[in-house]
Amino acid sequence: MTLISRLASTAVLATLLSATGFQALLADTNPHLADIPADSLFHYQTRLDDLVATQSLMGDIRQQTFLSTMQDLAAEDIPLFVRLQAEVERLFADGPDTVESTLGLDPQGWLTAYHAGLVAVIRVDLTSDTQLLSWLSEQGLPVATNAVQETAGGRLYPLNNDPAVPIHSHLWVSADTARFMMSPGEMTGAQIAERLEESLQAPSFADSGRVDDLISRHSLTGSDFWWFDYAGLTRAVLAADNPSLTQDLKRFVPEYRTAMDDPDMALCRAELIDFAEVTPEILWGMSDLTVQDGQLQLDRFGVLTLSDAQVLQELAALEGRLPVDLDQPGDSLLRMGLTLNVNQLGDTLLAWRNRAINADWTCPPLVELQSDLADINMAAVLAGSAMAQGAEGLILELFDMDLQAAEEEDWTSFDGLLAIRAENPQRLAMILAEALELPPGFQVPDSGDSATLPLPDAPMQVRISGDYLVVYHGEQARNRALVLGSVEHRNALFAGSMDLPGFVRHLEDLPMDSYPQPATGGMDMAGNCDALMNLTDMANHLEHLDIGGWLGMAPDGLALTQTLQVQPSASAGMPIQPGRYQLSYFEECSWFDIGEDYLGTDGQAEYAEIEGNCSVFEERFEWSADNRALIWGPREARERNSCQDDFSPWEVLEAEPVRCEVVRREPDGSFQCISQDDYSTRYRYRRLN
Repeated sequence: MTLISRLASTAVLATLLSATGFQALLADTNPHLADIPADSLFHYQTRLDDLVATQSLMGDIRQQTFLSTMQDLAAEDIPLFVRLQAEVERLFADGPDTVESTLGLDPQGWLTAYHAGLVAVIRVDLTSDTQLLSWLSEQGLPVATNAVQETAGGRLYPLNNDPAVPIHSHLWVSADTARFMMSPGEMTGAQIAERLEESLQAPSFADSGRVDDLISRHSLTGSDFWWFDYAGLTRAVLAADNPSLTQDLKRFVPEYRTAMDDPDMALCRAELIDFAEVTPEILWGMSDLTVQDGQLQLDRFGVLTLSDAQVLQELAALEGRLPVDLDQPGDSLLRMGLTLNVNQLGDTLLAWRNRAINADWTCPPLVELQSDLADINMAAVLAGSAMAQGAEGLILELFDMDLQAAEEEDWTSFDGLLAIRAENPQRLAMILAEALELPPGFQVPDSGDSATLPLPDAPMQVRISGDYLVVYHGEQARNRALVLGSVEHRNALFAGSMDLPGFVRHLEDLPMDSYPQPATGGMDMAGNCDALMNLTDMANHLEHLDIGGWLGMAPDGLALTQTLQVQPSASAGMPIQPGRYQLSYFEECSWFDIGEDYLGTDGQAEYAEIEGNCSVFEERFEWSADNRALIWGPREARERNSCQDDFSPWEVLEAEPVRCEVVRREPDGSFQCISQDDYSTRYRYRRLN
């Protein structure tokens, strides 16, 4: 399934929810917590409906594909649960009831991931196990004939026990629960069953309250929440204080036993654990999810906890000040701000270095680190810090750009600014003039008026706005420069935002053959073109997708907040209309016209390839469409060599329906789709009437 279809699915979900408005409230306690051992060091949980919405938004845009075709779902090299997630997202676009009727999953249920020893577990809620087992059989997994072991009130199916594969997978299923489990290949089914039964009898997260406490403490919804106990993992590996995990490491990982017998390990064990305790855990979760008036907003929060109060205080002292609106792109394509209290930087680096050098370490790698730190010329570091004294932040904002002009090194094609915040911006202007070797006497007015930088290739403007020295070009950048110094600020280390579809639409102006090609290996020109097409597909589906966030200090560590605002384009949900279309296909960075396609109102379609004044190839078929695809029904065709020849008899070309997944829609009814067959061809239907 492509990212575009995932975004489209989310758009459909957003449209459904926005009819009455939707807001993710604090979720009820996850009932799965009662069955998760309290010594699990990794935990993920989400409501299934939230998973569909958030994962559709957070797909890897750089690679652009999650699963390119439904045929890929049967590929053996794609993990089973990834295939299942793709199917869930596809079915949710048809409505939550379809997920239940096709897969037997509870659309309002929970999904939870954790571990029991070396067995990784993904648990989902079921309304019936029959549909799930049937779907697994369709994926080529003969669960109906596999050996079954009754354990823990359910049935354990081996899904993959090939000795050549290092990771084996099993399915435990009951009437209302499924657990997908992955384990080292050396573990037998009996040992996996034993580990599962032990985990169900051990003290649980529900008993300890740890997960609920983290969720409550950070005001999270409890959905799309993950947590990793780094310090606990270190203790489990080095100090054997996690019985189930340590036992499995000793039994199934020979390298672990060898490492634990290393003499250096006795010297390092306690000191490495102390290191891990400085950053004991990391968590990330949803703080809000709302859909209103067709717009979806997702807020997230994460923190890398720090246990050392002195380090927390020192990092907080390094925070600077940034404009409060940097996390919202507004009219810009891109905003970024980085700030650091340089006046504190030198003293902080020196303090950290001295504490490390004076630590009483005996672990050889740490002793070597001490030696390396002692060799650093701190005088040079402090001198460099002193040179930057007074500089407090850097801001980059881009409002518009012409990439074709930029290729000709016309830098006036950009509407944007670069701003430096300083205690004395006038002094900074003098340093800039010296660095650029500007004519003697060049000066930036104190009055707030602008001056022109006399640079032949880049005639920029420069002005002082409050505490900022701003270099800019363009009308929108000028308007921003006028008010930048008066905008409200807040403490942070970094902030940024991006109008992703807006940024991508500018890429369409760049000729495809201008994209740089890798010197060796990597993506060829056709691959670059496909990647660009996928990006512009995404821009076509969305009116906007604004991404913004802040990085700064929280009371318990280094915190990241993120906001996504998504609104589908007006054409995103348009149905495919009957009519006549010019049909083209995309190959090697070019479109090729191949004929005309008529989609009739009666569900019948006609296609013809024209040469001169007549058709030499004709095809007729049934057609239909859902909210994601054009569906070609059974097809038959006839052809001739020239207009003077007779047509051949009608011949059946394709008996089974073929889906063409719609990836782009235009306001006039034109659209593009990718065939879900062996060829995965991109077609363009340009509306003629």
